[in-house]
Amino acid sequence: MLALPTENQIDSEALSRIDSLARTWRTLYPKNEAMRLAQESYDEDFLVRMAYNSNAIEGSTLTLADTEIIYEGEFVAGKPGREQIAAKGLFEGAAFVHELIVNNLALNEAYLRDLHECCALDLQPSARGMYRSAPAIIRASRTTPLAPLKIRDAMANLFYRYEDARKNTHPLILIPWFHACLENIHPFADGNGRTGRLWMNAQLQKNA
Repeated sequence: MLALPTENQIDSEALSRIDSLARTWRTLYPKNEAMRLAQESYDEDFLVRMAYNSNAIEGSTLTLADTEIIYEGEFVAGKPGREQIAAKGLFEGAAFVHELIVNNLALNEAYLRDLHECCALDLQPSARGMYRSAPAIIRASRTTPLAPLKIRDAMANLFYRYEDARKNTHPLILIPWFHACLENIHPFADGNGRTGRLWMNAQLQKNA
C-alpha cells in the first residue's frame, strides 16, 4: 500500500488558502429560493460534465450533448448501448452518493460496494458490487493490481487506515491517498475508475 504523505511534504500555505475559501463558501451557501435554484442548476451542470469526463477517460464516444440527453432520460440514436448504460450508471451512482451525504451516513466499505453495484450497470449483475475473483490488468499502466485472494484484507486495511488517519490528516492529503490506493488495489472486475471517482467526490463532500 502507498505511504500516506505527511503535511510537511505538502504546500501548507496552499492548504490554508483552500481552508479559507471553504469557510467563505459555507457562508455563501444558498439562503433563499433564488440562490437555491441557481445552486441546483449548477449541480446539474456539474453532474453532466462529471459523467461525460468520467466516461471519456474510459474511452466512451458519447459527447457532452449526448450525456445531457441521457441525463434527461432519453436514448441517443446511433451510439453504443453499453456506453449509454454506463452513463446512466454514473448518474445513479451520483444519486446514491447524494443520499449518503444528505443522510450523514458513514462512508464505509459496504457502501463502496453498494456504489459499485449502482454505477456499474454495464456489467453483468453477478459482477456488480462484488470483488473480483480473477487477475486484472490496468490498461496503459505499469501497476499490477493485487491478487484476488488479497483484496478483502487490503480493502479492510485501507478503510481502517483512512479512519485512523482522519483525526490528524488534512482531507486534501488523505482523500487523494485513499483514491490512489483504491485504484492500485483495483478490487472490482471493471468499473474501478468511475466508482473511485464517485467515492472521492463523496469523501470531499463529507469533508466540505
